[in-house]
Amino acid sequence: LSLHDALPIYYPDANRHIQIHEQFKAKVMEFRDAVSDGKANVDMEVLDFLKNWLIEHIQGMDVAFAPYLAEIADGDRP
Repeated sequence: LSLHDALPIYYPDANRHIQIHEQFKAKVMEFRDAVSDGKANVDMEVLDFLKNWLIEHIQGMDVAFAPYLAEIADGDRP
């Protein structure tokens, strides 16, 4: 069972968390396609988006489910 598959079982806000990851992936793909098509450059807007998302997401949402992962790792959950 992968973490992506196990998360909805153990973490109450998992579906929202997964949806936010999907939105992030779509935005990154949009940036990638625009750069590949010559319609955009990797500029401060892109770098700020990536920096802010990663910092806010990791320090906020990912930290929120850490206790659930710890319980699984400690064997407190099946």
